Amino acid sequence: MSGDSFIHSHDIYGVSPEEFLEELLCHLPAKQLEDMKRCHAHMLIPIEDVDGRRYGRAALLVAGLGKSTYDPPATNGMMSVGGFTNNIPGIDADYIGFIDGRTDDASRKAASPVFPNSAVSSWASKQATLIDQPKFFKSELLHVCDRIIALGGDPGSLPYCFHSGTLITYNRACEAISENNVVRLPLFLEYNVHLKFFGYDLIGQNYFEFATKPDVFIPRTSSDRIFDEDETRSLIRSGSKAIDISDLTIRSGAITSFIQLVETQWGKRPSAVIEFAQIFDAQTYSPPAERWTLSLYRDRP
Repeated sequence: MSGDSFIHSHDIYGVSPEEFLEELLCHLPAKQLEDMKRCHAHMLIPIEDVDGRRYGRAALLVAGLGKSTYDPPATNGMMSVGGFTNNIPGIDADYIGFIDGRTDDASRKAASPVFPNSAVSSWASKQATLIDQPKFFKSELLHVCDRIIALGGDPGSLPYCFHSGTLITYNRACEAISENNVVRLPLFLEYNVHLKFFGYDLIGQNYFEFATKPDVFIPRTSSDRIFDEDETRSLIRSGSKAIDISDLTIRSGAITSFIQLVETQWGKRPSAVIEFAQIFDAQTYSPPAERWTLSLYRDRP
């Protein structure tokens, strides 16, 4: 065995959620364990297919996601092979619990999940309905919404992105994208040499005083620089630049998935331009200045 490993109870489905977490997270300090139980015990449900076959029991981790100080609890989600666990997660998301795995390695240091994707997507959709939204930060809800979508689930009423002065759901974002022939993602210029995507984690006063225009969407998180310094300086001199999206450096999964969503809703690859644009629908004598944006056009301008 490797990492944090132990033998868990034989009946992971019959034991109470609180006892389940006490066993799984026994290494945590008492206060942190109580916090995890309070936030996630009610979300612990089986991962099962349409025939009722079970592949584990788990809850998506919500508390702490999206925070700069986030420190996930060790041994929060593991794979179980014949009652023995290892720290291979098996699902591409932060979660608490066990999922079934199989291995040909006698030491069980390597394992692979046995569940069908449909079971995980169904479980992820149910997780969305179990999250007590008023008790979590918006940053946490935005983060877990992206995780549920990535797992093939329906995020339901969870917030997905910022649009027209408020947070909107994934389904509403799909509708709004379809209603527009251009979609603008705000950028910000750092130290005059680094262009970065502007995320919900950076919005300030103007975004609450003035509604953003209907074609402006702000994903949950900012990103690293999208061009090198020489390319950014060249862009600043020219004022705008038509680009191929694949030429951008995008490390944020939230932004990548949003651009893919635009392509899906329009049924075609959008044309992309880095340009200045007014993103606020302001009727004041001194409106906010124009901002750098990545503008995605349904048809080339």
